[in-house]
Amino acid sequence: MRLKRIVGLGALSLCLGASISPVFAMETGPMQGAEPTETTYLPDETVIPENGLGSIAIQLDDSEDGRSKENVEFGLVKVADLVDGYYVLSEPFQDTEWEFDINKLETADDLETAARAFQKEIEEPEQTLVTDADGFSVVKDLDLGVYLLYAIDVDKYEYVTPFLIALPTWDNLDEVFQYDVVVYPKHDRVPKILVNKVDAQTGKNIISKDFEFTSYEDPECTDEIETVEANTTDGTALFMVDYGTTYIKETAAPEGYGLSDEVVKVEVKDEGLFVNDQQVEPNEEYIYSIRYKDSLLPVVNTSTKTNAMLYGTIAIVALATGGFIVVLRKKFSK
Repeated sequence: MRLKRIVGLGALSLCLGASISPVFAMETGPMQGAEPTETTYLPDETVIPENGLGSIAIQLDDSEDGRSKENVEFGLVKVADLVDGYYVLSEPFQDTEWEFDINKLETADDLETAARAFQKEIEEPEQTLVTDADGFSVVKDLDLGVYLLYAIDVDKYEYVTPFLIALPTWDNLDEVFQYDVVVYPKHDRVPKILVNKVDAQTGKNIISKDFEFTSYEDPECTDEIETVEANTTDGTALFMVDYGTTYIKETAAPEGYGLSDEVVKVEVKDEGLFVNDQQVEPNEEYIYSIRYKDSLLPVVNTSTKTNAMLYGTIAIVALATGGFIVVLRKKFSK
C-alpha cells in the first residue's frame, strides 16, 4: 500500500487515532491511539476534506416485519477529542471515573458497554438527526474525534443500540481513512402481543365467534391506535406494538359473552418487554401471549317465564269465566 508522507503534527496527522469501521457501527475494530511522531503517514488513497471536517450519516436497515424507518430521532454528542494521536475525553465526561479506557476499546462488546455508559451521563444531545422515509439522515462539518449516537425516539421502528463512531474512521476494505462515514446501526425486533380470548369457565380459547380488541396510547383508552379483529380459527388477536407504552382493551365481545373492562398495559423499553409492570420474555418468534378471560352472560330461563305467563293467563280466564257464570245465574234467578 502506498503511503503519503506528512511532516509535522498538524490536524491532518491526528486521524491515526481512529479505527472504527464505517460499514457497521457495532462490528468494529479497536479504537487505539498512535504515538505522535514528527513524521506521520497516511494511506495515499485517503481523501482529506479541505476544511478537515467529517460527516456521519445514518442508514437504517429494513425490519423483518416492514416497520416504518421514518421519523426516527437520534441524539449526537461528542465524547472525545483527537489530540496528538490520542482520544481525550470531552470536558463534560472528564470528571467521571470510567471502567474503561477509550483508547483501548477492542471489541464490539467493549464499544457497546462504553456507549451505554456515556448515554447515562447525557441530559441533552448536542445535535439531533431525524431519518427520512428511507431511514436516512446525515450531519456534516463535524470536528475530528469520537461521537456517541443514540436513539431518542424510534417512532414505529425497532430497538436501536447506542454506538460510538470515530472521525475519521478506518475502512478495512479499502484500507483508507474515511472522513464521511455511513453507519448502519444495530437494531433488534420489537415483540408482538398475541391476545388469547379465553372462556373463563373452560380455560379454552373462544373460537368461531367474532370479537375485537383495540390498542390505545393512554390508560383511559381514548386515543385509539388500531383495532384488531378476531382470528376466529384459533380465538386470538395479534398486535404489532411500538416502542413505548400501549394499552389494549376488548371493544367487542364474542356473542353470548360479557364485554370485559380489563386494560392490559404493554411497555417496550431498552430493558425489555413489560406487561402490567412485570418483565416478560417473548418466545422464539418474538411473540408474547396474554390470556384475556370472558364470562358467559347469564341465561334467562325462558321455560319458567313461559309457564308463569301461562298460569297467569289461565287465572285471568278463570276469573273472567267465573264472573260470567255468576252474572248468568243472577240473571236466570230473576
